[in-house]
Parts: sequence; structure tokens; C-alpha cells
Amino acid sequence: LDDQIAESHLAIGRIQLHQDWNIKEAMKSFKRAIEIKPNYPEALVQLGFCLTHYGRHEEAIQQAKKAISLDKLSIVNLWYAATAPSIAGDFETVLELAYKIIELDPNNPTGHWIAGRAYSGQGNHDKAIEALEKGAQLSTNLNALVGIEPPGPGTFSLGNLGIAYGLKGDTLKAKEIIEKIKSYPGYDRGANYSLVAVYFSIEDLENVAYYFE
Repeated sequence: LDDQIAESHLAIGRIQLHQDWNIKEAMKSFKRAIEIKPNYPEALVQLGFCLTHYGRHEEAIQQAKKAISLDKLSIVNLWYAATAPSIAGDFETVLELAYKIIELDPNNPTGHWIAGRAYSGQGNHDKAIEALEKGAQLSTNLNALVGIEPPGPGTFSLGNLGIAYGLKGDTLKAKEIIEKIKSYPGYDRGANYSLVAVYFSIEDLENVAYYFE
């Protein structure tokens, strides 16, 4: 590893954060990348993502704003930038970021997922379900395009939709989605997370505990 290459530190930080879930060490790597390359949007937005997990939302938002100002066309950066305001309950800002993504690429499910989660946070369950249904359909289209089996939207997209139904109080629909998630062969840790989240939204704490283990 060349200690003077910002991209190397970013790559290590991503592994530490997204694979090892070692936020403390990831932050060190992202900070080092920024020391070498101060206007590095990918490192700035990843550092902001880490800061949200320490409750440092204002700092995270500032990092995200700087990253977006440096690269206004990065959907990945916009996605990460939505994390801090979402956790802080600033759903108007989240919706603004979501619709920027949709404007950049209306066929990408990401913007619709983010918008749906924001609408749920506002208590606007019908609009949340509408956005997440759209995201699920677009996810299905993408999965079919690249040949992912089985055909369908994937457990992440289904989980978001199930949560929206659960928060609306439509337990029957939420349970239908739970069964769809379970039907995916060889579902992974991500599917388990989706199940936990949907069960939590319908206050089924017994199954939350079961799938959380």
C-alpha cells in the first residue's frame, strides 16, 4: 500500500466499513484519503456516512454537501448523502436528494427507494407505498436485464415495501411480502435484515428476535 495514494485509503476504508463494519477504523482511512486529496467526493461522503453512526449528523451533512458540490452527477454519493438527514428526521432534504437521483436516472430504483423511506418517515404511507412499488418494479427490470434469479425485485426492495405496509397498519400485505422474502432460495443475511425490519413494523417481536439471531 502506497500511503500517499488517496484511492488506496478509500478502498481500505470501504472494506473496513461495509464488510468488517469497523466504523472507527474506516473513519481513519477516509480521513487519511481526504488529507491526501481534500476535494475527494467519494471519501467525503463515506466519512459523512460514518459520522451519522456517531450521532454527528450536522458534520455528516456538511461532508455530504461538499461531496455533492464536487460531483453533482454521482447517484452513489447522493444515496449516501441522504443517510444523515434521514436519521436526523429531515425528510424534506431526503426527498430533495431522492428526486435529484430520479432526475438523473428515472429508471434507477435507488431514488424511488429513498423517496419511499422518506414518505414513510413523514407518515405519508400511500405515497411511500407508491414510490416503493415503483422501486420494486424497476428493481425487477434490472434484475431481469442482468439475469439474476429468481426473477423479482430482490429482498432489499421487498423489505422496504413491507416496512411501508407495516407502518401503514396493513399487516396482511406486510405478511404477504414476508412470505415472498422467505420464498427466495438461499436468502442471505440481507434477507434476514429485511425480515427483521418488516416484522418490527408489524410489532411481531417474537419473529424479530428469531430472525435477528
